[in-house]
Amino acid sequence: MKFVFTVCCLMITFLAAGQYSGGIKGTVTDAAMNQEPVLFANVQIKDSGHETETNFHGNFEFNAIAPGEYTLVISYLGYETTEVPIIVNESNTTEVKTGLEVLLPSLGDFELEDDEVLKEGKIVAEQIVGEGSKE
Repeated sequence: MKFVFTVCCLMITFLAAGQYSGGIKGTVTDAAMNQEPVLFANVQIKDSGHETETNFHGNFEFNAIAPGEYTLVISYLGYETTEVPIIVNESNTTEVKTGLEVLLPSLGDFELEDDEVLKEGKIVAEQIVGEGSKE
Protein backbone atom coordinates (compact mmCIF):
# COMPACT_ATOMS: atom_id res chain seq x y z
CA MET A 1 0.00 0.00 0.00
CA LYS A 2 2.87 2.37 0.78
CA PHE A 3 4.34 1.64 -2.63
CA VAL A 4 1.13 2.57 -4.47
CA PHE A 5 0.84 5.76 -2.40
CA THR A 6 4.47 6.70 -3.17
CA VAL A 7 4.02 6.09 -6.91
CA CYS A 8 0.83 8.20 -6.97
CA CYS A 9 2.57 11.06 -5.14
CA LEU A 10 5.48 10.97 -7.60
CA MET A 11 3.14 10.99 -10.59
CA ILE A 12 1.21 13.97 -9.24
CA THR A 13 4.47 15.82 -8.60
CA PHE A 14 5.73 15.23 -12.14
CA LEU A 15 2.42 16.23 -13.68
CA ALA A 16 2.27 19.40 -11.63
CA ALA A 17 5.86 20.34 -12.49
CA GLY A 18 5.21 19.79 -16.19
CA GLN A 19 2.41 22.34 -16.20
CA TYR A 20 4.77 25.19 -15.31
CA SER A 21 7.08 24.77 -18.28
CA GLY A 22 6.77 25.70 -21.90
CA GLY A 23 8.26 24.65 -25.18
CA ILE A 24 9.86 26.03 -28.30
CA LYS A 25 9.40 24.67 -31.79
CA GLY A 26 10.23 26.11 -35.14
CA THR A 27 11.47 25.86 -38.69
CA VAL A 28 14.76 27.01 -40.20
CA THR A 29 14.78 27.80 -43.93
CA ASP A 30 17.16 29.15 -46.55
CA ALA A 31 16.06 32.75 -47.18
CA ALA A 32 17.63 32.85 -50.65
CA MET A 33 16.28 29.50 -51.92
CA ASN A 34 12.49 29.94 -51.78
CA GLN A 35 12.37 29.05 -48.07
CA GLU A 36 13.78 25.54 -48.59
CA PRO A 37 14.38 23.80 -45.24
CA VAL A 38 17.91 23.80 -43.83
CA LEU A 39 18.73 20.25 -42.75
CA PHE A 40 20.82 19.60 -39.61
CA ALA A 41 21.25 23.27 -38.67
CA ASN A 42 22.44 23.78 -35.10
CA VAL A 43 19.85 25.40 -32.82
CA GLN A 44 20.73 26.29 -29.23
CA ILE A 45 19.26 28.32 -26.42
CA LYS A 46 22.01 30.81 -25.58
CA ASP A 47 23.73 30.31 -22.20
CA SER A 48 21.48 27.39 -21.20
CA GLY A 49 23.10 24.22 -22.45
CA HIS A 50 19.99 23.24 -24.48
CA GLU A 51 20.98 22.33 -28.04
CA THR A 52 19.45 20.42 -30.95
CA GLU A 53 19.55 20.08 -34.74
CA THR A 54 16.88 20.57 -37.35
CA ASN A 55 15.41 17.48 -39.00
CA PHE A 56 14.89 16.74 -42.72
CA HIS A 57 12.07 19.30 -42.84
CA GLY A 58 14.08 22.04 -41.10
CA ASN A 59 12.06 21.62 -37.89
CA PHE A 60 13.34 21.64 -34.31
CA GLU A 61 11.76 21.39 -30.86
CA PHE A 62 12.65 22.02 -27.22
CA ASN A 63 10.39 20.71 -24.45
CA ALA A 64 10.18 21.48 -20.72
CA ILE A 65 11.70 24.95 -20.90
CA ALA A 66 11.16 27.20 -17.89
CA PRO A 67 9.14 30.34 -18.67
CA GLY A 68 11.24 33.41 -19.43
CA GLU A 69 13.10 35.36 -22.08
CA TYR A 70 15.69 33.53 -24.17
CA THR A 71 17.80 33.95 -27.28
CA LEU A 72 17.93 31.20 -29.89
CA VAL A 73 21.24 30.93 -31.75
CA ILE A 74 20.87 29.25 -35.14
CA SER A 75 23.94 28.37 -37.18
CA TYR A 76 24.92 26.30 -40.18
CA LEU A 77 28.12 26.09 -42.20
CA GLY A 78 28.05 28.61 -45.06
CA TYR A 79 25.28 30.73 -43.51
CA GLU A 80 25.20 33.78 -41.25
CA THR A 81 24.62 32.87 -37.60
CA THR A 82 21.24 34.23 -36.50
CA GLU A 83 20.11 35.17 -32.99
CA VAL A 84 16.36 35.27 -32.35
CA PRO A 85 14.95 36.67 -29.08
CA ILE A 86 11.94 34.70 -27.81
CA ILE A 87 9.62 34.57 -24.82
CA VAL A 88 8.51 31.23 -23.38
CA ASN A 89 5.22 31.22 -21.47
CA GLU A 90 4.16 28.45 -19.11
CA SER A 91 2.00 25.72 -20.62
CA ASN A 92 2.48 27.16 -24.14
CA THR A 93 4.74 26.36 -27.05
CA THR A 94 6.46 29.31 -28.70
CA GLU A 95 6.76 28.99 -32.49
CA VAL A 96 9.73 30.37 -34.40
CA LYS A 97 10.18 30.58 -38.16
CA THR A 98 13.43 32.06 -39.44
CA GLY A 99 15.42 32.10 -42.65
CA LEU A 100 19.20 31.92 -42.76
CA GLU A 101 21.15 34.19 -45.09
CA VAL A 102 24.03 32.78 -47.15
CA LEU A 103 27.45 33.86 -45.91
CA LEU A 104 29.24 35.68 -48.73
CA PRO A 105 32.97 36.34 -48.36
CA SER A 106 34.04 39.90 -49.08
CA LEU A 107 36.95 40.67 -51.38
CA GLY A 108 38.68 42.31 -48.44
CA ASP A 109 39.18 38.81 -47.01
CA PHE A 110 41.67 37.92 -49.76
CA GLU A 111 45.22 39.24 -50.04
CA LEU A 112 47.81 38.78 -52.73
CA GLU A 113 51.25 38.39 -51.25
CA ASP A 114 53.33 38.94 -54.35
CA ASP A 115 52.51 40.93 -57.50
CA GLU A 116 55.30 39.09 -59.34
CA VAL A 117 53.18 35.92 -59.36
CA LEU A 118 50.49 37.79 -61.28
CA LYS A 119 52.99 39.28 -63.70
CA GLU A 120 54.57 35.89 -64.40
CA GLY A 121 51.15 34.31 -64.84
CA LYS A 122 50.15 37.03 -67.31
CA ILE A 123 53.36 36.52 -69.33
CA VAL A 124 52.79 32.74 -69.47
CA ALA A 125 49.16 33.26 -70.49
CA GLU A 126 50.21 35.69 -73.26
CA GLN A 127 52.77 33.19 -74.53
CA ILE A 128 50.21 30.38 -74.63
CA VAL A 129 47.65 32.56 -76.40
CA GLY A 130 50.30 33.85 -78.77
CA GLU A 131 51.48 30.30 -79.65
CA GLY A 132 47.93 29.18 -80.29
CA SER A 133 47.25 32.00 -82.77
CA LYS A 134 50.40 31.27 -84.85
CA GLU A 135 49.08 27.93 -86.04
